Amino acid sequence: MADRFSRDEVLIDSPAASGFVITANDTVNLEQTTRGIYVGVAGDIGIQFSGYFGQSNVNILFTNVPVGILPVRADRVHAANTTATGLIGLY
Repeated sequence: MADRFSRDEVLIDSPAASGFVITANDTVNLEQTTRGIYVGVAGDIGIQFSGYFGQSNVNILFTNVPVGILPVRADRVHAANTTATGLIGLY
């Protein structure tokens, strides 16, 4: 099947083109910075943002994240305090 969109410019609001299973880890970054995280089972998610404008290592805990897509650019998903499961990194 041909991809009719393969030559389109990728913009910030473009849909994800690929993904990977996230294994939460407190010290190791994800294999790719995400455009979003798909949440399969609701819960809390601790992330490290990829950072903008010189900010880095900004950590935040999202509580009660529902099933669906959390639109964040994350470099890491922390194992501590993350209770949501079925996480897929989208990029």
